[in-house]
Amino acid sequence: MKFRKSFDPDWQDVLGNGSYAICIIPIDTMTPENGGLWVDQNNYPEPEGTEESREWLYTEPGDLIFMHPHLYHGSGANSSPTASRKAILTGFCAFGANHRPYPGAYVNTHLTAQQKKVA
Repeated sequence: MKFRKSFDPDWQDVLGNGSYAICIIPIDTMTPENGGLWVDQNNYPEPEGTEESREWLYTEPGDLIFMHPHLYHGSGANSSPTASRKAILTGFCAFGANHRPYPGAYVNTHLTAQQKKVA
């Protein structure tokens, strides 16, 4: 398995725990039938040779899911003839972890309380 800490040269795990949280916001209801999201209960924080144990997450539009970046997870095929599966994927990182500049972003900029009021 590849995680951001092992393949992204612009990434530094500054907290020793991944320094990142994955965030998923479902737009549609997510179930196994429409290929929703599963997590492996036996492979966190590192695979230990245990048998895979997938747990399907049932979500509603607008739910908010935060996951550790090392949690083994995935989705299935959409076998529903009518249900779609859309979600917003984003993440949050610890200050100082990401060293890649993104256009228009405050990357590794630590705002003071006064600067936040102005921004």
